[in-house]
Amino acid sequence: MVIGIIVGLLKDQRIIEFEAENAKIPKLRKKLAKIPKLKKKLAEVEARNVKIEVNNEELMKQIIEENN
Repeated sequence: MVIGIIVGLLKDQRIIEFEAENAKIPKLRKKLAKIPKLKKKLAEVEARNVKIEVNNEELMKQIIEENN
């Protein structure tokens, strides 16, 4: 009898833990949905940085040539 009560309480506790974990799922799905957008944005920023670096190198060459 006591063992049955303990088992029942443990099951109830486990159910509560599962419900708490399940409550997190919608938030996690929203975060996962943002990942492709963030990857695209990161790629755009990295491409822009490469262009800026190339422009900086060209400007540095021009400055050096003008000062010689």
